[in-house]
Amino acid sequence: MNIDWIVLLIELAVSTVLFSAWVIFAGIKFKEKDVFNYPPDIQKVYFEKHPDINQKEVNGKQRIITKTIAMVVFAGIIILMCWLANCKTFLDGFVFSLIFFGWIAAWDTFFLDWVIFANVKAFRLDGTENMDKEYHQKWFHLKSVLFPAGPIFVAFSAIIGLIVWALPF
Repeated sequence: MNIDWIVLLIELAVSTVLFSAWVIFAGIKFKEKDVFNYPPDIQKVYFEKHPDINQKEVNGKQRIITKTIAMVVFAGIIILMCWLANCKTFLDGFVFSLIFFGWIAAWDTFFLDWVIFANVKAFRLDGTENMDKEYHQKWFHLKSVLFPAGPIFVAFSAIIGLIVWALPF
């Protein structure tokens, strides 16, 4: 494998800081638009207290559009990071992507979701501020990163591996 592991570690550190800053900013500023990332018990109470909000709209097209845009942006960033880390083959791109997605998914789940999201009141949706138990649902966050995210990350890593292999870096 051709991966420059020092570059990979630096990229992971920088990505973790940037990803955390974005998630914290967006999680506070746009939390009402991100309702689909909250546990079902919290969503239920939120939508009951806000009948004017269209639940299908929040959980339907908007969710798919948001996730698709994020994956396309991440693909471009990861391909650039692969180039910086000297990835040349399918295996380089695939392994690099898996490491990247695995690290970011673990950081997001075990730190941002389990520690920050669960304990910082600024992330709480209006009308759900006192639902401490529901905000501490570790299994909700863990199972969503395992499935469907896990298989999606593997497939996406394979696509990035193919792109890295096809590009003339």
